[in-house]
Amino acid sequence: MDRGLTGAAQVNRLPSPRPMKYVDLPNALRTLDDAFVNDPFHRYLRDTPDYNGGSLYHTAKQAENAIICNYYVASSGAWTIESGAAVVVYSPAKSTDSRVDKAVHYVLGGALSQGARLTLTKEQLKRDEELQAKHKAALEQVLGNRQDEVFNLRILAVSPTKQGQGYGSALARTVTGIADAQRRATVLISSNPTNTRFYNSLGFIEKGQIILGDDSSTWQDPPVVLLVMVREPAEYR
Repeated sequence: MDRGLTGAAQVNRLPSPRPMKYVDLPNALRTLDDAFVNDPFHRYLRDTPDYNGGSLYHTAKQAENAIICNYYVASSGAWTIESGAAVVVYSPAKSTDSRVDKAVHYVLGGALSQGARLTLTKEQLKRDEELQAKHKAALEQVLGNRQDEVFNLRILAVSPTKQGQGYGSALARTVTGIADAQRRATVLISSNPTNTRFYNSLGFIEKGQIILGDDSSTWQDPPVVLLVMVREPAEYR
């Protein structure tokens, strides 16, 4: 998912992306909060009729982001610019996972799922389940038997105070450069349609869609459209 990447300015020198450290996490979590606060995808998951606007949802999402970022810092799958002001989180091809990696993913997935059941309202949980089912189906349709062979660019976020300086481009190219070195494609889910041109400039092409809220009686706004975008390794483009 992504936010705040449109209109990156041309600059002569950019801070170099580096692997994220644990000391960067507080600032990185603030960046995720600020970058996604008005994202239509996140509004769809959050703003249900049975949501009273309390702090539990926000606290739960902060905890979820903290767990995810901690894991990817430990596994070298998180990079940053300016100590959390811009963040990218990715996972390498599943086919390269060790038995330990697979076990950790299983436990992590179970913990996040249990956390959702304990903290989400009934309608929020229903929408989360809708997302998971449609996400799985879309990746199966787009990637087929390649699902375990691609990189997954999971999060790309830039603090509103740092947008337009090319930080998002630099972080995205860090991930695609690693993928290119392994001759692997990279997939991402874009939750903000204004970022389509940005991702096109990096070699990502729309291959499918995930449509949320199209059959929901409790969502009055237009359906939320997520784009499944794929970038083939450089030598195949």
